[in-house]
Amino acid sequence: MPAITDLSKAISKATEKANKAQASRTDSAIIDSQIKAAEQRVTSAGASVTRNEMVKRDIEDKLSPPPTKTVASDAKKGGSKTVVDEKEKDKLEAQVRAAQMQIDQAKAAVEAARSEADELKTKSLDVAGVDAQTQQEMANLSREVDELQKLSKDPQTDLSGEAFQNKLTTTMTNSEKLAGKAPDAPNSTLQKFWEEVAKGFTDVQKQITKANTPTPAVIDKSNNYAGFFEDSDQGFNSIINKLESTGADREVVTQIRNQKDLISSHKDKYLAGMSSDDDKVLQGMMTHVNSLVGKISKGETLSNDDLAKLITLTTDASETLQTGGENFADVAKIPFDTITINLEKVKSKTNGDATFGAFYDKLATIFGNGNNNYAMLEGISASEMKQLYEFSDSVTASKNQSGNLSTEQINKLVTDGSAVTEMLKKYGFSGNSNGGGRGSTGGGGNSTIGRGR
Repeated sequence: MPAITDLSKAISKATEKANKAQASRTDSAIIDSQIKAAEQRVTSAGASVTRNEMVKRDIEDKLSPPPTKTVASDAKKGGSKTVVDEKEKDKLEAQVRAAQMQIDQAKAAVEAARSEADELKTKSLDVAGVDAQTQQEMANLSREVDELQKLSKDPQTDLSGEAFQNKLTTTMTNSEKLAGKAPDAPNSTLQKFWEEVAKGFTDVQKQITKANTPTPAVIDKSNNYAGFFEDSDQGFNSIINKLESTGADREVVTQIRNQKDLISSHKDKYLAGMSSDDDKVLQGMMTHVNSLVGKISKGETLSNDDLAKLITLTTDASETLQTGGENFADVAKIPFDTITINLEKVKSKTNGDATFGAFYDKLATIFGNGNNNYAMLEGISASEMKQLYEFSDSVTASKNQSGNLSTEQINKLVTDGSAVTEMLKKYGFSGNSNGGGRGSTGGGGNSTIGRGR
């Protein structure tokens, strides 16, 4: 399959030839003017064909079904009946014939003007010193490029298939040979010819690029990216099965399996901090996975470059997932802020309960330790974050309750809160050395607890 760079060279060469043939004030100026006039007549007559064809279709629509009229029925029975209006029908049929005559005349004018333009172009090329054989090769190349353009836009064409690729290779070879043979004389016909060749190759290049550009994967963010992880597992399984069935080296299979496990290892992490940029990293990985699965479905072989790119994109995605997303810290602090804002108000509803007071002091030392930060929570699981949010919700509910808390409610808050503090310790959170935070029974400290109301 010719590389895109090869096609780019063909485009560049054709453009170079067009620039060298750019029309100048020469003896061919009169012929150039005549060619433009003939081409304008082709355009004008072509528009007339289109216009009259539309008129004809409109009239034919009125004839199907034929026009009718209402007439009196049998005199004995009375009433009326509907019959074909022959007079109106004849009138419409005459209009159809007239429109067809206009179409035929316009088509004849198109052919006459086109023939005149072709003759003038031949004359123009003769003046520029382009021999008959070269002119024939130019005509052949124009047909080949035109055919490639049409094929490349046909959804049924396999642009990577042997048939299309052979045509493309042949046409590029013919273009290169003709570029070396055709003169660089200032001539508008030569200029236009090479501009059309360059445009034709450019159109083909765009279609090939489009065909080779996979549809971006859709990243399902719902349920903590459960859909993404499911799609990833399925894609990797297809790739691994393909490698194993084709006898790939054990080391290669193991490496790809490790990449699958690398992504899967993040599926339980809390990922609410993922941004749109983070999603693009995941999308890049899944788009490539999908493209490899597509190659497998076509029976194609996965190249070393395919697998190397998969490893690179998977590693990038893993690093992104590991951080929990660029907005992780902003999202992770939300339940902490809620607890900070509401917990002192809750404390005032405990009637000085000693158990709650001790718990409050313990939590205050953790919140007051300036060495603790939200980045330490990177990698926290979704279930652990849910635990933190549930405690935050309990604190808010307790603050909003009218009246003091019962012993049972206090004990549940202490139990749930203690479980949260133990979980935070797992991620390196610890109490400060100065004791409790402001508002706690330990006094002083730099805790944020108690700053809100």
